[in-house]
Amino acid sequence: MGRIVPVRFTKDDLKIMEAAARVREKTLSEWVRIALSLQAKQQYNGCLIELATRSAEEGGFIAFGWITTGRNGAKPISFEAPGRYSTKQAAVDSGIAWCKEKCKEEIDG
Repeated sequence: MGRIVPVRFTKDDLKIMEAAARVREKTLSEWVRIALSLQAKQQYNGCLIELATRSAEEGGFIAFGWITTGRNGAKPISFEAPGRYSTKQAAVDSGIAWCKEKCKEEIDG
C-alpha cells in the first residue's frame, strides 16, 4: 500500500478530472493514478488511445487503458490488451498495435 500525498487542484481542473473519471467509470483517485502512469496517448483513425502498463502477477508487464471513438457521445472503452511482456516498452508497443486493430474494427463496424 502506498502513502497518501496531499495535492491541490484548481476548481476547474478538478471538474475536468472528475468528469474524465466518471465517464471511465473510475473513482477520481483511480483515474489520477492511471492518468499519471499513461505511457502512450495517440490518435488513430478517429480513435483516441490512452495506454498504461503495470506489472503482471505472473511476471512481466501488461498494457491497459481506454479507447475512445470519435462518435458523438461515445464513452471510453476500457481494456486490458492480451499478453504478458518482459519489458514495459514491449507491452506499450503491443498494446498500441492491439488498440489500432480494435479501433479499426470499431470504425469498420
